[in-house]
Amino acid sequence: MTKAIPSLLLASLALTVWGQAPTDIFEKAPPGVEDALRARVNGFYQTWAEAKFRAGEKFVSDSAQEFYYNMQKQKLENCEILRIKYERDFNDAIVTVACKGKWNIQGQELPSTLAHTDFWSLENDVWVWTVKPVKTVESPFGTFHVGEGINPETGLPKDQKAVTAMGAAILKSVSVDKSEVQLSSYEKATAVVTIKNGINGYIDIHADPEGVPPGFTATLDRSKIPGNETATLTLSYDPKKDVSAKSTAIVRVSVDQTNQMFPIRITFAIPPEVQKLIDKSRTGK
Repeated sequence: MTKAIPSLLLASLALTVWGQAPTDIFEKAPPGVEDALRARVNGFYQTWAEAKFRAGEKFVSDSAQEFYYNMQKQKLENCEILRIKYERDFNDAIVTVACKGKWNIQGQELPSTLAHTDFWSLENDVWVWTVKPVKTVESPFGTFHVGEGINPETGLPKDQKAVTAMGAAILKSVSVDKSEVQLSSYEKATAVVTIKNGINGYIDIHADPEGVPPGFTATLDRSKIPGNETATLTLSYDPKKDVSAKSTAIVRVSVDQTNQMFPIRITFAIPPEVQKLIDKSRTGK
């Protein structure tokens, strides 16, 4: 956890989009140990969901009380434990949690599912949230070592410009290869748009047509793109018997994790003979 929630959210979204793994396999905990830990973690984050941060102090170790007290806090909702890794003979645990919240980047609040890592320890047979120094930070740009311009408490660059640049780089890592395509208005036609996920974690995407004629379809080959992979959006039109000219339409590709939207402009070509008539009326030839 961090003293500044905006930094936590940046690190959290970063973890969400480049550090997720569907499952991790660790040594099985003794009976009752994991149930007790999960109950404490869920209880801790319930106080965040209710914005009752003072009530959260009972889940915090004595050594971390001041740190917790001074943290900037923000409401987080629907928290879910993604994975648990035990250390020191099951007396310590590294818990990765995903919560719904908002991430502030470049002055814009982006709703997202945020993931971050907490440290928990057994003290007097009770699991408590605690703080441990960060030695290295994994990012899509490599491994950073504390002391090389990294804040050991936030796990982010000390320079705010570097934090902003990191966020901007994440946004630029998701892209589409076309912003406009042309289909035929008078015969069957298909165009393909490639959506690239250049970060290491998955993203969820949607394609929403707007103002399209009957017979138009927008089909994604996958709605969840794994890290460093692509998805294909196939845009097709079957005019059947309607060979009239068609108005320009839009298909909006949206990305859940980064709240980005990419509009794809769709134009429809008219029959060549009609185009010749139009050109003739314009030129008189």
